Parts: sequence; C-alpha cells; structure tokens
Amino acid sequence: MVEKVEAQDINGKISAVLRGAYDVHSLQNQCRQAGIFPSQLSDLFKNPEIRDYLVNFFGKDPKKYLYQLGVVLSGNSYDSLDPLMRTYFPIMQDNSKLSVKTYNSIWELCSLSEAYLRRSFDRGDGLVLVNERLLTKKRGYKVALCLESFGTETSTFIRGNWYEPEGEARKVVKEALSKGTRTMMLDEGDWVLMRPMEGNDSDALFERAKRFAKGEDTRSLIEQAKNRAIVIFQKVRTKH
Repeated sequence: MVEKVEAQDINGKISAVLRGAYDVHSLQNQCRQAGIFPSQLSDLFKNPEIRDYLVNFFGKDPKKYLYQLGVVLSGNSYDSLDPLMRTYFPIMQDNSKLSVKTYNSIWELCSLSEAYLRRSFDRGDGLVLVNERLLTKKRGYKVALCLESFGTETSTFIRGNWYEPEGEARKVVKEALSKGTRTMMLDEGDWVLMRPMEGNDSDALFERAKRFAKGEDTRSLIEQAKNRAIVIFQKVRTKH
C-alpha cells in the first residue's frame, strides 16, 4: 500500500512538471517546485510502473507533448528503450554517442527561430544536416531541428524539437556552417533540448524541413542554383 501511495505521489509530481514545462527554463522552474532534478525525469522512465504511466500519458496526444517526451527520454539510449516503444513513437537507431542535456542552457530560444529557418529555406543556404536528422541553421541562434526521432548510445532525440549544440559540438557545427557545408556526421557531442517548434504553420514548416533535408524542396534548390551562379560570376569578374 505504501509503495502504491509513493508511486501515485511520484506520478502526480511528474504530471505537474510535464504539464507545466514547455522549454528548458520552465522545466527547471517546475522541477525546482516539485523537488525533482531535470535529469531524474529520464531515470524515472526506467522504472516499469512509472514508464507505463508515462507511455499512457504521452499516448493520449504524443504530438502535444513532444518536448516533454524529449525530456523523459533524453537520458535513455536506444538499446535501453523497450522495443515496443521504439515502434510506438517511433524511434530510429543512430550508432553515435551524441548526448542530450535538459538543463544548463544560459539563454532562451526566441520565437524567431522558425522565421529564420524559413528564410534559410527561401535563400537556399545557411543550413547543415547533422547525422542525417538534425537540421542546424546559421541565422539567429545556431540550433538544430530534429527531423526524425532517434536514439544513440547515450540518449534519445525527439522529432519536432529544437536542440542546441554545446562545447566542441558547437565549434564543429559552427565551422561547418561558415564553410557552407551541407551535411556532416558527428560521433559525439552534447546537445541541449530547448523547446518544440512553435507557430500556426509549424506542421508545414516541419514538412518543408524534411523535404529540404532530402533535397526535394524546389524553391530552395532554385535559390541554391542562383547563389552558385552569382559566386561563379563574381569569380569570373574578379579575374578580368
């Protein structure tokens, strides 16, 4: 009986935290009020009883709770996830050591990120695709939109969320963006889960991001061709 009461108490705290958290800073505030560390949320998911409760919680409207799902799965590797859950959400496998943090970001991700992403699509530049699933933008804050949920050897990334590269990963990604690199692979590096996509047209923007990553966004391809033509013209003009 005591164990059931404790489980209900924990579930109640988790529900309060997850319903009140919508980005990296609100998560820390909610955890502070509930007496829970952000990192503990992913550990709780390893408890079978609490895991079942959370699967039911997210299953009601998984799209509504993409950020919260990203939080509780952040510290779980692909191999540690239940096979049924990988299919249910679904989650693909990535053999890297990319890791997710849910705290320690020193800034908030403003609502302009979606606008900057759209501008990058329209111009056909300023984007690099990391590990085939993290579309990272150069304009504004250098953050990545996760295009497909995937689990690594240490963590799980959830589609539809923005992630910020930290430390060495940030340096490498920033250099790739400055060079105009289109795709790259990283074996390791820390990424902070910031917030989910926002805006009335977020679904359309997300679908465009996936098309861009596959090289199927016609407008972006046209702009890329224009940009290459301008560069060539400038080089020829310089020679003369």
